[in-house]
Amino acid sequence: MWRTRKLHGPVYAQLVLACAAILIVSFAPPSRGAILILSLKGERPGEIARWAITHDAKLVGAGPVPHSLVVEGSRATLVAASFRHAGLLLTGTGAGCGKDV
Repeated sequence: MWRTRKLHGPVYAQLVLACAAILIVSFAPPSRGAILILSLKGERPGEIARWAITHDAKLVGAGPVPHSLVVEGSRATLVAASFRHAGLLLTGTGAGCGKDV
């Protein structure tokens, strides 16, 4: 008879960590390029654009979901402003298919 071995906690933990790492890497914004800004406090795209432009971002278009905007810029210059405005920075590749701003 075949004996099956049960997976224990450490194996499950490794699987969860590997999946989390893949998700983080795939949604992480690039150091420079298209960045999707998602407002966690419900700011409209115009409000997001106001603070993004002051941090040298160029508008690409409205994001694919409400309260989001796609910009071209530097993650380093946008990250501090995104914390102040409760914005989440994600990769914007393929996300600039929304309405023009």
